Amino acid sequence: MKKFLKAIGILTGLIVLAVVIVALLTPWMDRWGATDEEIAAAYPGDELLPEPASFVNRAITINAPPEYIYPWIVQLDARKGGWYSYTWLETYLLNCPMVNADRIHPEWQNLKVGDKVRMCPNEPAPPPYIVAQIHPNQAIVMGHQENGEWVDIYQFAIVPQADGSSRLILRTRTMMVGGIWIVFHPGTFIMERGMLFGIKERAEHLAQTGSLPAVQEVTPIPEVFIPLDKAIPDYGIMLDGVHLDIAGVILYKSFPADCTGGEPACFQAKDGFNILSAAFEPRDLPEAEMLA
Repeated sequence: MKKFLKAIGILTGLIVLAVVIVALLTPWMDRWGATDEEIAAAYPGDELLPEPASFVNRAITINAPPEYIYPWIVQLDARKGGWYSYTWLETYLLNCPMVNADRIHPEWQNLKVGDKVRMCPNEPAPPPYIVAQIHPNQAIVMGHQENGEWVDIYQFAIVPQADGSSRLILRTRTMMVGGIWIVFHPGTFIMERGMLFGIKERAEHLAQTGSLPAVQEVTPIPEVFIPLDKAIPDYGIMLDGVHLDIAGVILYKSFPADCTGGEPACFQAKDGFNILSAAFEPRDLPEAEMLA
């Protein structure tokens, strides 16, 4: 009985010690790397949750301009670029086995407001983030909503410096505090610190090697059109008894900007597909008549 009580006492003491350590370290963790000016500054997304219950700022200096940092943030996703943190922790402790990308994937650079950003590739998994704002080469804002209201905001802000480097600010504004969130807090700090170092390493390597790949243009330009009308023979296409000539055929290597599916060239457009757009004109349609 004495041994049992002794074990209970030791366990209780360890728990109390852990709570005290976390309480003492929390102010340091919640502003790791961030300056007073950065904490006081306003960044995109602040207005979505102006009075959070918890306000956390973490920051790191990256020896690279914003355009070498931003693409890594764009492809954050457990099923895309990963989260650039500690792979062994993600895999064995969190049961979220993912591959952290070591290059920019053009096919993952088309992030849009409303897209989901997954935290874990497996199910069950935490609810994915929802992209709230996108400011190219400046900031990406994502978070979670309940009943149409934002309950936490996850902000990545890139601030260029006079010496050519950049400051990457990771800000969290959340209403999720107390209880289980106290337990998660130190682990979140460890993983986010690893992610910031992971982005820093990748962006600096990219800047040093100068091998930033050209991201495929969203809006097609003439150079990516392949005119095919001269190469296609007359196949005798008929519609309502009218012979149609091919007036022009274009292979779009990327989708037009703001492609919503409302226009014929955008109908049911999907990422990873090209569009073959063909225009026809009637050869023998009587004047003043129209096709159905």
